Amino acid sequence: MNRSMGWLWVVVAMIAGTGGYFAGRKVTQRAAIGAMPESPQSAIAAEPRASFAAGRANRTGPNAQGLPGDWEARWAAFVRAVPRSPADERAQAAALAELAATDPQRALALVRAEPNLAVRAGWRDAVLRGWATHDAAAAARYALSLRESERGAAIAAVLTGAVAQSPETAAQLGGRLSAEDAPRAPEYGQALVSALADAGEFRVAARFVAGTAATPLRAEQMNTAFQLWAEHRPAEAAAAVDELADPDLRREAFRGLAVGWAAADPAALANFAAALPPGESRAQALANAVPRWVEQDPVAAAQWLVQHDGSPDYDMGVLAVANQPALLAGRPETAMSLAASISDPPLRTNTLRTLALKWAEHDPAAARRFVAGSPDFSPEERNAILAETGPTP
Repeated sequence: MNRSMGWLWVVVAMIAGTGGYFAGRKVTQRAAIGAMPESPQSAIAAEPRASFAAGRANRTGPNAQGLPGDWEARWAAFVRAVPRSPADERAQAAALAELAATDPQRALALVRAEPNLAVRAGWRDAVLRGWATHDAAAAARYALSLRESERGAAIAAVLTGAVAQSPETAAQLGGRLSAEDAPRAPEYGQALVSALADAGEFRVAARFVAGTAATPLRAEQMNTAFQLWAEHRPAEAAAAVDELADPDLRREAFRGLAVGWAAADPAALANFAAALPPGESRAQALANAVPRWVEQDPVAAAQWLVQHDGSPDYDMGVLAVANQPALLAGRPETAMSLAASISDPPLRTNTLRTLALKWAEHDPAAARRFVAGSPDFSPEERNAILAETGPTP
Protein backbone atom coordinates (compact mmCIF):
# COMPACT_ATOMS: atom_id res chain seq x y z
CA MET A 1 0.00 0.00 0.00
CA ASN A 2 1.51 3.33 -1.09
CA ARG A 3 1.65 6.12 1.42
CA SER A 4 0.72 9.67 0.59
CA MET A 5 3.82 11.81 0.96
CA GLY A 6 1.52 14.78 1.46
CA TRP A 7 0.46 13.36 4.81
CA LEU A 8 4.03 13.14 5.95
CA TRP A 9 4.68 16.75 4.93
CA VAL A 10 1.68 17.76 7.02
CA VAL A 11 3.22 15.84 9.89
CA VAL A 12 6.47 17.74 9.50
CA ALA A 13 4.59 21.01 9.62
CA MET A 14 2.54 19.95 12.65
CA ILE A 15 5.47 18.89 14.78
CA ALA A 16 8.02 21.49 13.65
CA GLY A 17 9.24 23.29 16.70
CA THR A 18 7.91 20.56 18.96
CA GLY A 19 9.31 17.17 19.78
CA GLY A 20 10.87 15.83 22.87
CA TYR A 21 13.39 13.57 24.24
CA PHE A 22 12.52 10.58 26.32
CA ALA A 23 15.55 9.05 27.96
CA GLY A 24 15.79 5.31 27.42
CA ARG A 25 15.88 3.10 30.43
CA LYS A 26 19.15 1.49 31.08
CA VAL A 27 18.66 -1.99 32.34
CA THR A 28 21.02 -3.11 34.93
CA GLN A 29 21.48 -6.50 36.36
CA ARG A 30 21.57 -6.93 40.13
CA ALA A 31 23.46 -9.97 41.34
CA ALA A 32 22.38 -11.65 44.54
CA ILE A 33 25.22 -11.47 47.02
CA GLY A 34 25.67 -13.87 49.87
CA ALA A 35 27.50 -13.34 53.15
CA MET A 36 31.01 -14.51 53.98
CA PRO A 37 31.33 -17.28 56.55
CA GLU A 38 31.63 -15.98 60.09
CA SER A 39 35.00 -15.80 61.79
CA PRO A 40 36.35 -14.05 64.89
CA GLN A 41 36.82 -10.33 64.47
CA SER A 42 40.44 -9.28 64.38
CA ALA A 43 41.82 -6.31 66.24
CA ILE A 44 42.94 -3.44 64.04
CA ALA A 45 45.01 -0.53 65.26
CA ALA A 46 43.17 2.78 65.52
CA GLU A 47 44.48 5.88 63.81
CA PRO A 48 43.04 9.36 63.24
CA ARG A 49 40.59 9.51 60.36
CA ALA A 50 42.17 10.44 57.05
CA SER A 51 41.10 10.61 53.46
CA PHE A 52 41.71 7.45 51.44
CA ALA A 53 42.09 9.55 48.31
CA ALA A 54 44.61 11.78 50.07
CA GLY A 55 46.49 8.70 51.21
CA ARG A 56 46.70 7.44 47.64
CA ALA A 57 48.05 10.82 46.56
CA ASN A 58 50.79 10.72 49.20
CA ARG A 59 52.21 7.22 48.85
CA THR A 60 55.60 6.73 50.36
CA GLY A 61 56.67 3.82 48.22
CA PRO A 62 56.03 0.07 48.33
CA ASN A 63 56.41 -2.03 51.45
CA ALA A 64 57.42 -5.68 51.73
CA GLN A 65 54.11 -6.85 50.29
CA GLY A 66 54.45 -4.56 47.28
CA LEU A 67 51.77 -2.21 48.64
CA PRO A 68 52.08 1.55 49.03
CA GLY A 69 53.87 2.31 52.27
CA ASP A 70 50.89 4.09 53.80
CA TRP A 71 48.35 1.32 53.12
CA GLU A 72 48.20 0.21 56.77
CA ALA A 73 47.62 3.75 57.98
CA ARG A 74 44.93 4.37 55.41
CA TRP A 75 43.12 1.15 56.31
CA ALA A 76 43.31 1.82 60.04
CA ALA A 77 41.95 5.33 59.56
CA PHE A 78 38.90 4.00 57.77
CA VAL A 79 38.27 1.30 60.33
CA ARG A 80 38.30 3.93 63.09
CA ALA A 81 35.91 6.26 61.25
CA VAL A 82 32.51 6.28 62.99
CA PRO A 83 30.00 6.56 61.53
CA ARG A 84 31.09 5.29 58.14
CA SER A 85 29.53 6.55 54.96
CA PRO A 86 28.83 4.47 51.83
CA ALA A 87 31.70 6.35 50.19
CA ASP A 88 33.99 5.21 53.03
CA GLU A 89 32.91 1.61 52.50
CA ARG A 90 33.54 1.82 48.76
CA ALA A 91 37.00 3.23 49.42
CA GLN A 92 37.69 0.38 51.84
CA ALA A 93 36.59 -2.09 49.16
CA ALA A 94 39.08 -0.51 46.75
CA ALA A 95 41.80 -0.81 49.39
CA LEU A 96 40.98 -4.47 49.93
CA ALA A 97 41.14 -5.15 46.20
CA GLU A 98 44.55 -3.48 46.20
CA LEU A 99 45.73 -5.71 49.06
CA ALA A 100 44.23 -8.86 47.52
CA ALA A 101 46.45 -8.59 44.45
CA THR A 102 49.44 -9.42 46.68
CA ASP A 103 48.03 -10.88 49.91
CA PRO A 104 44.55 -12.32 49.31
CA GLN A 105 44.44 -14.32 52.55
CA ARG A 106 45.01 -11.26 54.69
CA ALA A 107 42.43 -9.35 52.64
CA LEU A 108 39.91 -12.12 53.29
CA ALA A 109 40.70 -12.04 57.00
CA LEU A 110 39.95 -8.32 57.08
CA VAL A 111 36.69 -8.97 55.26
CA ARG A 112 35.66 -11.57 57.81
CA ALA A 113 36.31 -9.09 60.59
CA GLU A 114 33.55 -6.83 59.28
CA PRO A 115 30.32 -7.38 61.28
CA ASN A 116 27.96 -5.86 58.69
CA LEU A 117 26.88 -8.77 56.45
CA ALA A 118 25.94 -6.64 53.45
CA VAL A 119 29.20 -4.69 53.56
CA ARG A 120 31.12 -7.92 54.09
CA ALA A 121 29.63 -9.46 50.94
CA GLY A 122 30.57 -6.45 48.84
CA TRP A 123 34.09 -6.43 50.24
CA ARG A 124 34.45 -10.14 49.55
CA ASP A 125 33.69 -9.53 45.89
CA ALA A 126 36.16 -6.64 45.80
CA VAL A 127 38.82 -8.97 47.20
CA LEU A 128 38.04 -11.57 44.55
CA ARG A 129 38.29 -8.96 41.79
CA GLY A 130 41.68 -7.83 43.09
CA TRP A 131 42.89 -11.39 43.62
CA ALA A 132 41.87 -12.40 40.09
CA THR A 133 44.02 -9.66 38.55
CA HIS A 134 47.02 -11.58 39.93
CA ASP A 135 45.88 -15.22 40.16
CA ALA A 136 42.45 -15.75 38.64
CA ALA A 137 42.56 -19.54 38.93
CA ALA A 138 43.17 -19.43 42.68
CA ALA A 139 40.48 -16.81 43.18
CA ALA A 140 38.06 -18.99 41.21
CA ARG A 141 38.84 -22.03 43.34
CA TYR A 142 38.01 -20.04 46.44
CA ALA A 143 34.78 -18.74 44.87
CA LEU A 144 33.71 -22.28 44.00
CA SER A 145 34.23 -23.33 47.61
CA LEU A 146 31.59 -20.89 48.84
CA ARG A 147 27.99 -21.75 49.56
CA GLU A 148 25.85 -22.12 46.45
CA SER A 149 23.90 -18.97 47.28
CA GLU A 150 27.15 -16.95 47.25
CA ARG A 151 28.84 -18.60 44.30
CA GLY A 152 27.25 -16.72 41.40
CA ALA A 153 28.22 -13.23 42.61
CA ALA A 154 31.66 -14.46 43.66
CA ILE A 155 32.44 -15.97 40.26
CA ALA A 156 31.19 -12.81 38.54
CA ALA A 157 33.68 -10.83 40.62
CA VAL A 158 36.49 -13.24 39.72
CA LEU A 159 35.72 -12.99 36.02
CA THR A 160 35.68 -9.19 36.18
CA GLY A 161 39.13 -9.20 37.73
CA ALA A 162 40.36 -11.83 35.28
CA VAL A 163 39.30 -9.69 32.32
CA ALA A 164 41.44 -6.86 33.69
CA GLN A 165 44.40 -9.24 33.69
CA SER A 166 43.80 -10.85 30.28
CA PRO A 167 40.54 -11.01 28.30
CA GLU A 168 41.56 -14.20 26.52
CA THR A 169 42.59 -15.87 29.78
CA ALA A 170 39.30 -14.78 31.34
CA ALA A 171 37.38 -16.38 28.47
CA GLN A 172 39.28 -19.63 28.96
CA LEU A 173 38.58 -19.50 32.69
CA GLY A 174 34.89 -18.89 32.02
CA GLY A 175 34.78 -21.99 29.87
CA ARG A 176 36.44 -24.13 32.53
CA LEU A 177 34.18 -22.83 35.28
CA SER A 178 31.11 -23.57 33.18
CA ALA A 179 32.32 -27.11 32.63
CA GLU A 180 33.00 -27.65 36.36
CA ASP A 181 29.70 -26.16 37.52
CA ALA A 182 27.34 -27.02 34.65
CA PRO A 183 24.09 -25.95 36.35
CA ARG A 184 25.47 -22.42 36.63
CA ALA A 185 27.12 -22.35 33.19
CA PRO A 186 24.58 -19.92 31.68
CA GLU A 187 25.00 -17.57 34.65
CA TYR A 188 28.78 -17.67 34.42
CA GLY A 189 28.62 -17.08 30.67
CA GLN A 190 26.45 -14.02 31.14
CA ALA A 191 28.79 -12.67 33.82
CA LEU A 192 31.80 -13.15 31.56
CA VAL A 193 30.11 -11.49 28.59
CA SER A 194 29.15 -8.50 30.75
CA ALA A 195 32.69 -8.21 32.14
CA LEU A 196 34.27 -8.43 28.68
CA ALA A 197 31.83 -5.91 27.23
CA ASP A 198 32.41 -3.53 30.11
CA ALA A 199 36.12 -3.66 29.30
CA GLY A 200 35.44 -3.03 25.61
CA GLU A 201 36.46 -6.57 24.65
CA PHE A 202 33.35 -7.12 22.54
CA ARG A 203 34.98 -9.37 19.95
CA VAL A 204 36.31 -11.71 22.63
CA ALA A 205 32.83 -11.83 24.17
CA ALA A 206 31.20 -12.73 20.85
CA ARG A 207 33.83 -15.37 20.14
CA PHE A 208 33.30 -16.89 23.59
CA VAL A 209 29.54 -17.20 23.09
CA ALA A 210 29.93 -18.60 19.58
CA GLY A 211 32.28 -21.28 20.92
CA THR A 212 30.09 -22.45 23.80
CA ALA A 213 27.60 -25.29 23.77
CA ALA A 214 23.96 -24.37 23.39
CA THR A 215 22.37 -23.28 26.66
CA PRO A 216 19.08 -21.57 27.46
CA LEU A 217 20.93 -18.24 27.72
CA ARG A 218 23.27 -18.58 24.75
CA ALA A 219 21.14 -16.48 22.41
CA GLU A 220 20.63 -13.88 25.14
CA GLN A 221 24.38 -13.70 25.73
CA MET A 222 25.04 -13.05 22.05
CA ASN A 223 22.30 -10.43 22.01
CA THR A 224 23.83 -8.72 25.05
CA ALA A 225 27.32 -8.72 23.55
CA PHE A 226 26.19 -7.07 20.33
CA GLN A 227 23.82 -4.64 22.01
CA LEU A 228 26.65 -3.28 24.15
CA TRP A 229 29.05 -3.39 21.21
CA ALA A 230 26.68 -1.37 19.03
CA GLU A 231 26.14 1.23 21.75
CA HIS A 232 29.85 2.08 21.55
CA ARG A 233 31.18 0.92 18.16
CA PRO A 234 28.21 0.33 15.86
CA ALA A 235 30.05 0.09 12.55
CA GLU A 236 32.48 -2.46 13.99
CA ALA A 237 29.61 -4.46 15.50
CA ALA A 238 27.69 -4.44 12.22
CA ALA A 239 30.68 -5.85 10.36
CA ALA A 240 31.13 -8.52 13.04
CA VAL A 241 27.56 -9.78 12.64
CA ASP A 242 28.39 -11.04 9.16
CA GLU A 243 31.36 -12.98 10.53
CA LEU A 244 29.13 -15.32 12.57
CA ALA A 245 28.71 -18.70 10.90
CA ASP A 246 25.72 -19.90 12.94
CA PRO A 247 22.55 -18.40 11.38
CA ASP A 248 20.64 -18.44 14.67
CA LEU A 249 23.42 -16.62 16.50
CA ARG A 250 23.81 -14.20 13.59
CA ARG A 251 20.09 -13.40 13.79
CA GLU A 252 20.31 -12.84 17.54
CA ALA A 253 23.42 -10.70 17.14
CA PHE A 254 21.58 -8.49 14.64
CA ARG A 255 18.71 -8.06 17.08
CA GLY A 256 21.16 -6.88 19.72
CA LEU A 257 22.89 -4.64 17.18
CA ALA A 258 19.60 -2.94 16.28
CA VAL A 259 18.69 -2.25 19.91
CA GLY A 260 22.13 -0.95 20.87
CA TRP A 261 22.64 1.19 17.79
CA ALA A 262 19.15 2.72 18.12
CA ALA A 263 19.99 3.78 21.67
CA ALA A 264 23.25 5.39 20.52
CA ASP A 265 22.40 6.95 17.15
CA PRO A 266 18.97 6.11 15.69
CA ALA A 267 19.45 8.33 12.63
CA ALA A 268 22.63 6.48 11.66
CA LEU A 269 20.90 3.14 12.17
CA ALA A 270 17.99 4.26 9.99
CA ASN A 271 20.36 5.18 7.15
CA PHE A 272 22.22 1.88 7.58
CA ALA A 273 18.90 0.01 7.44
CA ALA A 274 17.73 1.87 4.34
CA ALA A 275 20.75 0.49 2.47
CA LEU A 276 19.89 -3.11 3.37
CA PRO A 277 17.86 -5.27 1.02
CA PRO A 278 14.14 -5.53 1.87
CA GLY A 279 13.39 -8.20 4.41
CA GLU A 280 13.51 -9.15 8.07
CA SER A 281 16.80 -7.46 8.95
CA ARG A 282 15.88 -4.13 7.40
CA ALA A 283 12.43 -4.18 8.99
CA GLN A 284 13.92 -4.99 12.38
CA ALA A 285 16.53 -2.24 12.17
CA LEU A 286 13.94 0.33 11.10
CA ALA A 287 11.52 -0.82 13.79
CA ASN A 288 14.17 0.05 16.37
CA ALA A 289 15.62 3.14 14.72
CA VAL A 290 12.69 5.24 13.56
CA PRO A 291 10.52 5.21 16.71
CA ARG A 292 13.57 6.14 18.78
CA TRP A 293 14.47 8.85 16.27
CA VAL A 294 10.93 10.20 16.36
CA GLU A 295 11.21 10.53 20.15
CA GLN A 296 14.49 12.39 19.80
CA ASP A 297 13.83 14.57 16.75
CA PRO A 298 10.36 14.07 15.23
CA VAL A 299 10.80 16.67 12.49
CA ALA A 300 14.02 15.13 11.14
CA ALA A 301 12.57 11.63 11.38
CA ALA A 302 9.40 12.60 9.51
CA GLN A 303 11.41 14.38 6.82
CA TRP A 304 13.54 11.26 6.41
CA LEU A 305 10.44 9.08 6.01
CA VAL A 306 9.17 11.40 3.26
CA GLN A 307 12.23 10.52 1.20
CA HIS A 308 11.63 6.77 1.37
CA ASP A 309 9.13 4.46 -0.25
CA GLY A 310 6.08 2.73 1.18
CA SER A 311 7.73 -0.63 1.83
CA PRO A 312 6.28 -2.67 4.71
CA ASP A 313 9.72 -2.43 6.32
CA TYR A 314 8.92 1.19 7.17
CA ASP A 315 5.64 0.42 8.93
CA MET A 316 7.00 0.89 12.43
CA GLY A 317 8.41 4.27 11.51
CA VAL A 318 5.09 5.43 10.11
CA LEU A 319 3.34 4.10 13.23
CA ALA A 320 5.71 6.12 15.42
CA VAL A 321 4.95 9.31 13.53
CA ALA A 322 1.20 8.65 13.55
CA ASN A 323 1.36 8.27 17.33
CA GLN A 324 2.99 11.66 17.86
CA PRO A 325 0.90 13.52 20.51
CA ALA A 326 1.16 16.83 18.62
CA LEU A 327 -0.21 15.26 15.45
CA LEU A 328 -3.04 13.41 17.18
CA ALA A 329 -4.02 16.52 19.12
CA GLY A 330 -3.89 18.95 16.17
CA ARG A 331 -4.69 16.82 13.13
CA PRO A 332 -6.20 13.50 14.21
CA GLU A 333 -7.56 12.86 10.70
CA THR A 334 -4.00 12.96 9.37
CA ALA A 335 -2.81 10.59 12.07
CA MET A 336 -5.57 8.16 11.12
CA SER A 337 -4.75 8.45 7.42
CA LEU A 338 -1.11 7.74 8.12
CA ALA A 339 -2.09 4.70 10.19
CA ALA A 340 -4.26 3.48 7.33
CA SER A 341 -1.16 3.41 5.10
CA ILE A 342 0.54 0.77 7.27
CA SER A 343 1.07 -2.30 5.13
CA ASP A 344 0.77 -5.04 7.74
CA PRO A 345 -2.99 -5.72 8.20
CA PRO A 346 -3.00 -6.65 11.92
CA LEU A 347 -0.69 -3.76 12.78
CA ARG A 348 -2.80 -1.37 10.68
CA THR A 349 -6.03 -2.52 12.36
CA ASN A 350 -4.64 -2.30 15.88
CA THR A 351 -3.12 1.13 15.24
CA LEU A 352 -6.31 2.54 13.75
CA ARG A 353 -8.31 1.27 16.69
CA THR A 354 -5.84 2.65 19.23
CA LEU A 355 -5.76 6.07 17.60
CA ALA A 356 -9.54 6.20 17.30
CA LEU A 357 -9.93 5.46 21.00
CA LYS A 358 -7.32 8.08 21.92
CA TRP A 359 -9.11 10.63 19.73
CA ALA A 360 -12.41 9.76 21.34
CA GLU A 361 -11.01 10.59 24.78
CA HIS A 362 -10.91 14.25 23.75
CA ASP A 363 -13.55 14.55 21.03
CA PRO A 364 -15.77 11.48 20.93
CA ALA A 365 -18.27 12.95 18.45
CA ALA A 366 -15.58 13.78 15.87
CA ALA A 367 -13.89 10.40 16.34
CA ARG A 368 -17.19 8.58 15.84
CA ARG A 369 -17.99 10.56 12.68
CA PHE A 370 -14.58 9.73 11.23
CA VAL A 371 -14.84 6.03 12.04
CA ALA A 372 -18.40 5.81 10.72
CA GLY A 373 -17.43 7.32 7.37
CA SER A 374 -13.95 5.82 6.93
CA PRO A 375 -13.41 3.03 4.40
CA ASP A 376 -10.37 1.88 6.38
CA PHE A 377 -12.49 -0.13 8.86
CA SER A 378 -14.31 -3.36 8.22
CA PRO A 379 -17.96 -3.40 9.33
CA GLU A 380 -17.03 -5.49 12.36
CA GLU A 381 -14.19 -3.15 13.35
CA ARG A 382 -16.37 -0.08 12.82
CA ASN A 383 -19.19 -1.44 14.96
CA ALA A 384 -16.80 -2.47 17.74
CA ILE A 385 -15.12 0.95 17.89
CA LEU A 386 -18.43 2.81 17.74
CA ALA A 387 -19.68 0.66 20.59
CA GLU A 388 -16.57 1.42 22.66
CA THR A 389 -16.79 5.16 22.04
CA GLY A 390 -20.58 5.46 22.30
CA PRO A 391 -22.39 7.35 25.05
CA THR A 392 -22.27 5.68 28.46
CA PRO A 393 -25.75 4.42 29.39
